[in-house]
Amino acid sequence: MPPLEESSIEELLTTLYLALRLLLRPAEVEEIDAQFVECLERELHALMRWAADSLFAIWLRRMLSGSELQTRAIAARRASCAHGWRHKGHRGVKLELLGGHHFKLKVAYGAPGRPTAHKRTKRGKDQGHQRTPVLEVLGFVDHQSPALAAELLESSSACESLQAARQQLHTRGIVRTSAQLQRTTHRAAWMLREHLERWMQQPRQEGPLSQAGLAGRRVVLTFDGGRLRERLAHRGRKKANGYRNFSTSWVEPRLFVAYCIDEQGRMDKGFERITHASLAGPDELFAQLHGMLSTLQLEQADEVIVCADGQHWQWKRIETMLERLGVESSRIHLVLDMGHALAHLHKVAEIRSGYGKERKAWEKEGRKLLKAGRIEELLEHGKLLARGPRAPAITTAMKYFEKHKHRMDYPALRAAHRPTGSGVVESMIRQVINMRLKGCGKFWLREHAQNMLMLRAWLKSRRLSDLYRYAHTQRVHWWYKHAETPEDSQHALAS
Repeated sequence: MPPLEESSIEELLTTLYLALRLLLRPAEVEEIDAQFVECLERELHALMRWAADSLFAIWLRRMLSGSELQTRAIAARRASCAHGWRHKGHRGVKLELLGGHHFKLKVAYGAPGRPTAHKRTKRGKDQGHQRTPVLEVLGFVDHQSPALAAELLESSSACESLQAARQQLHTRGIVRTSAQLQRTTHRAAWMLREHLERWMQQPRQEGPLSQAGLAGRRVVLTFDGGRLRERLAHRGRKKANGYRNFSTSWVEPRLFVAYCIDEQGRMDKGFERITHASLAGPDELFAQLHGMLSTLQLEQADEVIVCADGQHWQWKRIETMLERLGVESSRIHLVLDMGHALAHLHKVAEIRSGYGKERKAWEKEGRKLLKAGRIEELLEHGKLLARGPRAPAITTAMKYFEKHKHRMDYPALRAAHRPTGSGVVESMIRQVINMRLKGCGKFWLREHAQNMLMLRAWLKSRRLSDLYRYAHTQRVHWWYKHAETPEDSQHALAS
């Protein structure tokens, strides 16, 4: 799109009035059809995007030229640098707005006082708008307005692929190649992830979930794992056509969901669920969750219900984490997901081959005992199947119920209106992982997969905007710390 020209509000309104008169001119009845109406509506929306971007550009120019915001931003940046900060004057910067239009703006820029080599970190460009402090304060990311940056981030994480996100953005007048969209998304995601991980390592600090306290609530914690393909630098032997086969292993991202229920066991609609997804190992994952749940004051919850499947990496770490958080054991209820328990019972029945109707009758009776919480009788019932050459395998498989029998009192759980299944986390596995990261021909670099897992988890729990605002606040911590007065700095940002 052509760049926006510098003009006054009066000139803009005159141009807009003439353009509207031209678009809304009377048309012959014979010319009007569905295609004509669609084109007219799209042209009107494009014109309004141009007008909105133009008005925003006029406002931004006036604000920066008529206020002390730039001066105070430079002073705050200088105060935050150990070796000072040199002001080098003003330069023109090309910025892009939400409607897809560009415009040039003159802003103050500078550099740290002590000359240092420009370094690139592993997470893309190192400092963003650090050389133009006022743009950093205003929330611009990679020369993009805050609203545009948030729109790009949400679209690329909400759609099933970057190609779908490009098409969706194109209808709004925002044109991007796949490479540009990927670069912008991962740069912003790295910023969000850096501040999120730092917050989880500092319990009790103000963070993106500060308004989501768990005190006095019935809290359900659920865990599960998914699958995605990791892109590795290993390639096989060349084929006759000159190409190489490419194959790689599956990796297991782990997903955690916390939500609240009311006295009747229904999901509390007034509390948005909290979702965290990571490729980290079990110990690192639970260290992150410890920091998050400590900040949310889980120890003050009325009830803590943990519902998960039988994976070995979960239960001992869960109990250790809750103990470290100070949650009283009388308020903790551990539940083995009934769906996984029934699936395991079916696998036990399948071990015994050539058993016909008797095996099906055994499984039917076992399901009744399991749902009734009669685990001791289920273990005795398992001995009826453990005969013949496959008896050792059946006996080993039945130890699953012996190990988890204290977590399978389903009648008591139902009577207390507590969940007996982990359907919430299973649904989130599909929404966070399967619909975006898992698919034919999808291979992910580990860093990129971690970024997208974080974005999808916060997006599907309707908390991505909270994380984005928190990360921006941390990004310009020097502004809030070193501005002349906190009241003046807040007023300057809001004016």
